[in-house]
Amino acid sequence: MVTQIALLCTVVSSLVAQASPPQHANEPHLSDDAVAAMVRSVREGENWIHEVDGLLIRFEGGWTHTPKSIEMNRKRLAGLAIDGKLDPNRFPTLKPKTTETLELAFDKNRIRRYHENHGYRREESYWDGSRALSKIEDLANQGESYVIDTKPHRLVGNYYFADISWLRAGPHTFWWRDPKLDQPIRFWGHADQFTYKGRESYRGIDCHVLENDNGPFKIRWYVSIDMGQLIRHMTIDGESRREYWQYNYNEIAPGKWLPMTQGYSVNDLDDEGNIYESAQRELKVVEVQINPDLKDEMFDIKISEGAKVTDYTHDPWLFYRYKKGMSEEEWKAILKEADERREFESAINAARQKLIGKTAPPFPKGVWINSQPMTWKDLAGKVVVLDFWSTTCGPCRAHLPQMNEFNKLRDKTNVVVIGIHSAERDASVVEKFVKEHKFEYPIFVETRGNAPDASFGKLFDDFAVAGIPHTAIVDKDGYIAQSGGSFLEPAWSTARGMANSTN
Repeated sequence: MVTQIALLCTVVSSLVAQASPPQHANEPHLSDDAVAAMVRSVREGENWIHEVDGLLIRFEGGWTHTPKSIEMNRKRLAGLAIDGKLDPNRFPTLKPKTTETLELAFDKNRIRRYHENHGYRREESYWDGSRALSKIEDLANQGESYVIDTKPHRLVGNYYFADISWLRAGPHTFWWRDPKLDQPIRFWGHADQFTYKGRESYRGIDCHVLENDNGPFKIRWYVSIDMGQLIRHMTIDGESRREYWQYNYNEIAPGKWLPMTQGYSVNDLDDEGNIYESAQRELKVVEVQINPDLKDEMFDIKISEGAKVTDYTHDPWLFYRYKKGMSEEEWKAILKEADERREFESAINAARQKLIGKTAPPFPKGVWINSQPMTWKDLAGKVVVLDFWSTTCGPCRAHLPQMNEFNKLRDKTNVVVIGIHSAERDASVVEKFVKEHKFEYPIFVETRGNAPDASFGKLFDDFAVAGIPHTAIVDKDGYIAQSGGSFLEPAWSTARGMANSTN
């Protein structure tokens, strides 16, 4: 391995020398062959991880949130405020800085990931050779839950290295990863498709800048001139950019180099649809061991009595409270509930599929808040996002500040947002809540007389709403384009695309 890296570096150096005339030594232009050799050398420099039998890395670091990000998160979380206030000790994205610990450990048969966002959340996941188990502790609210699986993929394997910047130069395959998720080489860029863009200093390090614009998005690399190591990695898709950095390389064993400082930036969309940098994350390696002796106790998590468990070892999945010595009757009841849930979900999904392309049902009798009564004829030519919610639903209330902001973009985007409140509360109670929180977008409150006692309301039934929050989209011509999903932003994004479409 060391010989291969040395040979590649020698080839790169030789090609660089050939491609850089002496009179332009400070501004070399690398040949295509030199660039391709450099790309292969960088990728080969990561591959030592496949030659070791095990590894343990522990990081310390944290997040830095921008002032704009904190402001946006405060708006989005406003519906969860208690007495009109949000406690930053419960929501880490409201703090300028948070700290964390990350530990990754594996050997030939076992894998473990430990992550703690100090003061907020602790998650420990492992695969011990026979089962995968994950323990999640909500430190802010003093709750815990567990997830069990028969394979390592879902709980700990598929995104094992997602928190760090290293190992992003090219494709890697590990025994614990689901091979169906492996991405083709075009996602990473073929070595001979990179071109040379010049030299640039990044974080005080002189770098060659390489670029590949032949894949699903543009890839830009900054490779240190002195050592040939990847320092900065960018993916660029239109206005969207994701930046990763890694430096302070240390040779932890002969021929095995590891960047001791790693980090990346995260972008978000503001209420106007503009991209901005919302946060940066940086982690520093504080401990690393090659082929460590991993103790059995690292792979032994005891499930607490009465804790919530999601169990993927059965089909369909099971949800229950853990109980030591559960009786046969209790277990049969859990299995019966799972079968009934699968039948119900299957029926709901089928009902929602049948809705697509159908004319949107009329609004039943009810009360309109912040608007005169509307019909689909009034909304013709607009794409409409319906947000089904209730004042008694915490996750629903988290949508409301975003709905308020999206409503301000109504004329600009040609998208109308309407809140649909369930029928179990009197309209006067909802109106008081809306006024207290200064929500200004249209809200429809159905009256109980229109719907069976067991349902949220007739309009809820018409859109096959089984739980809230729930979003639906009606197109410009009044046909249902989508019904389902609990997240508002994807529905809003889809609606904006439909509104901009000329079809």
